[in-house]
Amino acid sequence: GLLTMKMHKTLLLLGVIVSPTLLAATFEEVGHIQEVSVEKNTITVNNNKYSLANSVLSSNSPVIFSLKPGALINFSGDIGSPNNIIKSVYIHELPPLTAEEMDGLKNAE
Repeated sequence: GLLTMKMHKTLLLLGVIVSPTLLAATFEEVGHIQEVSVEKNTITVNNNKYSLANSVLSSNSPVIFSLKPGALINFSGDIGSPNNIIKSVYIHELPPLTAEEMDGLKNAE
């Protein structure tokens, strides 16, 4: 009897520690940047707006300053309101899209 109680207590403790990470909904996306708003700390990718704080860094400076429309990025973060919150960004070292290709992105939707 006593051992079972002990096990149960441990599991309860673990449950408390584990659940917040499971509840925090995260996302991972890849796409071309359509718009960057440094003033508002938002970027638009795949016709969705995301919050990108200056605390997200790339080589010691806010990554948002390195982002340009047309660049291809992988990014991930937490589901939030009003916008999902980007916590990490990987910038692909590819030439940005041309204006025509950018228009194509909008029309593809």
